[in-house]
Amino acid sequence: MVRVNIIVEGQTEEAFVKEVLTQYLSERQVYPRARRVTTQSKGGYRGGMTTYGKAQKDIENWLKQDASAYCTTMFDLYDLPSDFPGYEAGRRLQDPYARVAHLEAEFAKDIDHRRFIPFFLLHEFEALLLSDPSKLDEVLAILQGASRLIGVLIAEAIGIDGIRKQCPHFNEWITKLEHLTPSS
Repeated sequence: MVRVNIIVEGQTEEAFVKEVLTQYLSERQVYPRARRVTTQSKGGYRGGMTTYGKAQKDIENWLKQDASAYCTTMFDLYDLPSDFPGYEAGRRLQDPYARVAHLEAEFAKDIDHRRFIPFFLLHEFEALLLSDPSKLDEVLAILQGASRLIGVLIAEAIGIDGIRKQCPHFNEWITKLEHLTPSS
């Protein structure tokens, strides 16, 4: 059994991991758990990420607290705090995939832990929901009175495989998670 702790930015991403990604990965013997990055001084969450230091602290704490699980992130590249490792050099890269690869490499170097897997969404989370626009109308048509987050319903309708087909960087991250071996 492989466990993966995923630190996300907001409520929508947390719900996506809990309600969509968990089902998909658990069928592959990978069991994710999500929580939002701490954004308030008293350990609370308001969504979004204000500084790299807060994310760094959460990651390092979770790696210490759960010594047999991997830790990964699901952060938006868009509006990334400027104190992230490699931020300035990354801004100068025109190719968004090169920018993400650079930032993930610098992030991994800074955390420097074998169980840490950095991941940035190339765009905001909501871009994943556009991987199959036909599902938007389908979900919105049945939404009346629904209490679940719209993004989760759309992601569920598209399915992880559908998102993977249209989002290469997301696909690479899921492939890494699928191929993890138990941490000792």
